[in-house]
Amino acid sequence: MLVVGIISYYCRFDEFPVRYSLGSLRLAAKLSSIENISVSLFPVNCDHFGEGDVLQLMDDINAKNIDILGLPLYSWTVEISIMIRRMIKKHTTVKRIVLGGPSAINYNPDEWLADEHIIVGEGEIFLAEYCQKTLSDYFAVPHRNKDYSECENYSISDVFDDTRPLYSTEMIDKLKIGKLDDFVWYETMRGCMYRCAYCGHKSRSDVSGFSLMFLEEEIKNIGSLKTKRVFIVDPILGGTKDRGKEILRLFTKYAPDTAITFYLRLETLDDEYIEAIKEANVYEMRIGIQTLNKNVPQFIRNNSLEKINKAVKILKEHKIPWRAELIVGLPGDTIEGFMYTLKCVSDEIKPTFLYAYHLSIIDGTPISELVNKKSEASSKLWINKDAKNRASSCTTYSCEELKKMLIIGNAFTSFYNRNAYRMVRGTVNASPSFDEILEIIKPVIENIDYVSMDEIDGYTYVELESMWNKYEFRLNS
Repeated sequence: MLVVGIISYYCRFDEFPVRYSLGSLRLAAKLSSIENISVSLFPVNCDHFGEGDVLQLMDDINAKNIDILGLPLYSWTVEISIMIRRMIKKHTTVKRIVLGGPSAINYNPDEWLADEHIIVGEGEIFLAEYCQKTLSDYFAVPHRNKDYSECENYSISDVFDDTRPLYSTEMIDKLKIGKLDDFVWYETMRGCMYRCAYCGHKSRSDVSGFSLMFLEEEIKNIGSLKTKRVFIVDPILGGTKDRGKEILRLFTKYAPDTAITFYLRLETLDDEYIEAIKEANVYEMRIGIQTLNKNVPQFIRNNSLEKINKAVKILKEHKIPWRAELIVGLPGDTIEGFMYTLKCVSDEIKPTFLYAYHLSIIDGTPISELVNKKSEASSKLWINKDAKNRASSCTTYSCEELKKMLIIGNAFTSFYNRNAYRMVRGTVNASPSFDEILEIIKPVIENIDYVSMDEIDGYTYVELESMWNKYEFRLNS
């Protein structure tokens, strides 16, 4: 029997209450379908992982007598993965480590340790083949075999040949992962047909979707588990308009009590799609607007204000709630451009909820090619990043200007959303205008000189409590 362990990273447990990542479950489903292979998952909380947690993880791994350990590399887990990897070599009896995940392609081969392999491509295929060869002859699998590193010739249909679908009671019992009735992650495709330069989905070279027959079985499983919430991580639900509609119908038919969160492109909406959305149990529909500043190059933002306005009218007519998402720090943006975006979105587009996120620079994306280009005379567009792979400055904004944009975005959207929840509950009838919100949060913006990038969230929260209390007092007077 070959014993395989897989690290499962999770974070923000209060918001997403599950300890098992989609990637770890997909790998486990593939491996558990192979005779003479046993799989164990090891959850790791990225938000709280101290020295005591590391030592406990080593004890847990030793208790299972793991032969091969799968260690995922994401842009936000690289540091933790490197630490775990070194501790494994010192404190466990693990024979080999397999590194995979979206950031594996950018991993420096000079930093490999003995008995390590790196996966690039569809991890399920590689790990299954690797384990099968190990079963037949352990020493026949050479160290650092480049032939195993590239899996680009496989499609998604290959990944699921002879694989048990996710979320069956059989799989859950076999992996001993307990109940999954609060929340699960899900996917119906991989890759994206659009070419937004910042998007991690573009680190893949192709776009593939799982068959509807396979998805039907998995959605039935989710319904049988009576899972309260599911978050579908597709960049665009289903990948195409027709598949998106059909997936919503499958959830309505087989998992009607499961509330769905998903992403959508506004231009895919039509009357038939609207009906499918209205019939489904939608928890949250997220739509990326990113920026409306036309000085941000089209290859980066890849959106159209005309198409957005047309689709928004449809949503308003049918009273469908939705969440708009913006990105702070795109190359080409400025404070003035960001303020213009906030004003247009809040006063004209008027989504139900509004969020603004600090740009993360993901290796392998077109935007990552602009990093550290400042010194090149021929480069008209460059961007710098910090130790956490977040934008720090670029051609069109300084570090201080970015900090101001982040604090404005954080304060503005927090205030907008607090009022939005009141509107949903019916305690207020309208949202303040852009100018009104800006005036309310003005004290937050004026006192930012001493705030570091890492303190922005905490600072904004504390300061906003005071602003909100004053606003509520004014409303009630």
